[in-house]
Parts: sequence; structure tokens; C-alpha cells
Amino acid sequence: MTAELASLGKFEIENIVAEGNSVVVQGHATGRVTKSGRPYNNVYCLVYKIVEGKIHRLTEYCDTELITTAFA
Repeated sequence: MTAELASLGKFEIENIVAEGNSVVVQGHATGRVTKSGRPYNNVYCLVYKIVEGKIHRLTEYCDTELITTAFA
């Protein structure tokens, strides 16, 4: 999807919660625009699993309907 963006904008972190080997980051994008001119400022919840100090797995949750609308 990055290739379809005219502007990457930026990611703004709203909240970070860490416990054990899990880190959860909540945030949203601003200033993202598709090459077709549609705004794409999604919200995200990123769940990281950390093993031996490195990212072992990342699960991303976001508004999939916004993806459909922005990249239709």
C-alpha cells in the first residue's frame, strides 16, 4: 500500500502499554494521501511480541473499511 501513497504523512503515538514480553502501541496517521488524492489517515493498534530484546512478531489492527474506501 505504501507504493500507492502520494504522501506518507506521519504516525502519532497515543498510548504505549508494555507487560512481560508484549508491547501495545495505539496511534493514528496524519497527512497521508493516496496517489488518487483520497485521504488515508487510519487508526492503528500494533501488538509486538518481544523475544530476547528483538521483535519476534507484530500484529496490526486497523480500520479495513477505510482501506477499501481510500484505495478503491
